[in-house]
Amino acid sequence: METDDDTRQVDRECPFVKNPTENKITGELTVNTEIDNESCVTIEGSRMIANFIPGIRFIHLKRKKGIIYDYTIYVYGRCPDKYKKIELTFTDGGGKTHSVHISSDTEKWHTEEIRPEKPVITEITWEFKE
Repeated sequence: METDDDTRQVDRECPFVKNPTENKITGELTVNTEIDNESCVTIEGSRMIANFIPGIRFIHLKRKKGIIYDYTIYVYGRCPDKYKKIELTFTDGGGKTHSVHISSDTEKWHTEEIRPEKPVITEITWEFKE
């Protein structure tokens, strides 16, 4: 699913920091701000090289008012070749978790509609399944 380019902004001052010992990044992803997986994450004060979550190119949160859900998490990417599935877990500002499972080896948009108490993602974790 594609999104409106006029509402996407790549946050070049990415607020996420990757834990060097875990598959986890923490920070704040706010509405209409995108994580550019190719350049934005820092590890211990240094910018990390591209592809900190293998197979994932972009992640962002967008307001999408619906009957049940108010926001959508968009993930653009694919499952790396050597795995059957990647499971991404997003923690929102209220502490609730939301998951996106990717098993496709074709790069495309994956979505999860959410209704958070506070419209911000504070943590993203991922796990690869063989």
